[in-house]
Parts: sequence; structure tokens; C-alpha cells
Amino acid sequence: AHRERQRKCMTEIREDIVRTVKALKEKGFLLGVISNADVTDCPAWNESPLYPYFDDAIFSCDVGMVKPDRNIYELALSRLGVDPEEAVFVGDGGSDEHMGAKALGFTTIWTEHLTEWWGDKKEEIAKYADYHIKEFSEIEEIIRDLVLSEALVSDIDFYLAKHRFDEDAIQSPAFKKGSVANSPIPHYGRKSESKKTGQYSPVGFAEFGFMRLDVDAEDMEDIEDIIKNKEDSFQKHLFRIIDRKGLEDTQVYKRANIDRRHFSKIRSNENYKPSKSTAAALAIALELNLDETLDLLGRASITLSGSDPFDMIIRYCIDNRIYNIIEVNFILERFGQPLLGA
Repeated sequence: AHRERQRKCMTEIREDIVRTVKALKEKGFLLGVISNADVTDCPAWNESPLYPYFDDAIFSCDVGMVKPDRNIYELALSRLGVDPEEAVFVGDGGSDEHMGAKALGFTTIWTEHLTEWWGDKKEEIAKYADYHIKEFSEIEEIIRDLVLSEALVSDIDFYLAKHRFDEDAIQSPAFKKGSVANSPIPHYGRKSESKKTGQYSPVGFAEFGFMRLDVDAEDMEDIEDIIKNKEDSFQKHLFRIIDRKGLEDTQVYKRANIDRRHFSKIRSNENYKPSKSTAAALAIALELNLDETLDLLGRASITLSGSDPFDMIIRYCIDNRIYNIIEVNFILERFGQPLLGA
């Protein structure tokens, strides 16, 4: 009966809890469990709907330590590779767990959904809780407020508004009335003289300049030479940067909020073509500056425009050295944009 009761505790998880944990994982959080449990409790963990979202689970029966012993918290921090000041501890207050976490420097959240178990211990638990919540979904709101300051959000608002104004000015009828001579943007339909025939052919304009549309044998030789001496692919260049920075694969894919299997696919495929989200996540993880980011993305034929909100937020974060994927994802979410890595 005890074993079945414990199995239900592990497997019959409220939907709001699963939803909150999943949302935090998608933003790039490293999640761990610290549980005072005996050997009959642990087998059911693999069946839990929470299991896929957690990076590590420590059960007291496996490690010979129990909460609130500081050693069990230090073990969890070590296995996740984070410092106490970066960590948030969430619990219902049993085993004096908040006292142990607070002593190490965790931010602590006390969840009330099991408060009836502790009765007159409420006041004692509250002494060590930075936050006291009634709904599990409040966790994400608390962490968002810890990560995103009002000043940062206001600054990004101003940045986006300014660049949207610049783009609107370029697209305005008054701007478009400018002549070819006065306009900084070349017009389609201009002509270019062929070096072989002296005939004229139309040209188009792209970011890399004018592109001739008539091609002769000499041109083909030039193109073949360019192909033979092409720059490194996105994949090759990515791993050159990783090697140069002395990083391990594990560090990179965790910082980028990318699944290990996905990262293995990148390493094994020289012709890998990333999505913009994945490429940007890797640039953030490697702490590249804007020029380095544009160079890396350009090798996959990806660019960051000066008008798209997603692109502009990535530019803003890189320009301001915001390289924490969690913070970047909270910013993207705040402005209704897709998350990186997830």
C-alpha cells in the first residue's frame, strides 16, 4: 500500500505543475530534484510526467544525505554546474528544506498546495521563504520578475520603436519619390555593360552588391574557382569557434538550450543547415559579438534584419552582452517572439 501511494505521488501530477515545469525547461532552465526518499520511492520517478524535463534527480537513499544537510544541496549545485546565487529552490516546506537552501544562498519559494500537512510549522517555514505562493504557476512570474527589470524592458521597447521608426521612414512615399541619383537604395532595372559583348543586361540588388545575370565561359571558371575555395561551412566554422574558446560540447548545447541529440546531429553533419533560432542560440551560447554572429549566420545564408522584432531583439542582446539564454528567452517571450533553442 505504501509503495502504491508513493507511486501515485510520483505519477499523478497536477497539470498546472507539469505545464509550469515544461515552460521553465523550454526557456533553458536546468532543473533538478532533491528528495528525501527511500528505495521504494525511486523506481516510480522514471514514470513521472515530470521526468523528461529534469536534468538531474538526487534521492537521499542513493547519496546517504538528507535535507536540510547542506551537502545534499551542494551536490545538486555541483551536478547542475550552477552557483547558489543563480539557483531557486521550490518546495512545500517539509524536512526544514527551505532553511537548508536559504543557508547556502538559494532564492527560496514556498508552495502552499501541501501546507495543510505542516500545520503549526507554517511560521517556521515562512522565515526561510523569500516567496510564498498559492498557485504553482506563480513560480514563472516570480522568476520572470527576478530576471527582467522594468528598466531593461523599457530600454528594449525604446530600441524596437526607434528602429521601427527608421524602417517606416525608409518605406514612406516621400522617401520613395527620391531619384535614382539621390536614393541610397539602387533601383531595379538599371543596366550593366557586359565585359564580353558590350550588350546591356538587367541587374538586381542584394546585400552583397550588384549581380550580373549574363554568364559566359570565363564567368563559369571564376564561379568554379570560388566554389573550390569556398569558406568553411556553418558547421565547420561553429566547431572552430568552440575549439578556439576551449569549450566542451556539453557546455555549448546547455548554454544554447539545445538538446544533446540535436547537437550530436550538428557535429556529425558537415552540411548541416540550422534554423535561425538554433543559429542565434549558438551565437548567444558562444558569446559572439555582432560581427562574429553575422559571420556565423551568414555561412548558413541567415541574416538578422534591422526591422524584424525577433532579429532586433537578438541584435540588442548581443550588443548589450546579454548572453544568458534564460534572460534572452524571457525577453523574447515578453515581446511575443519565439524562444531560442526550445
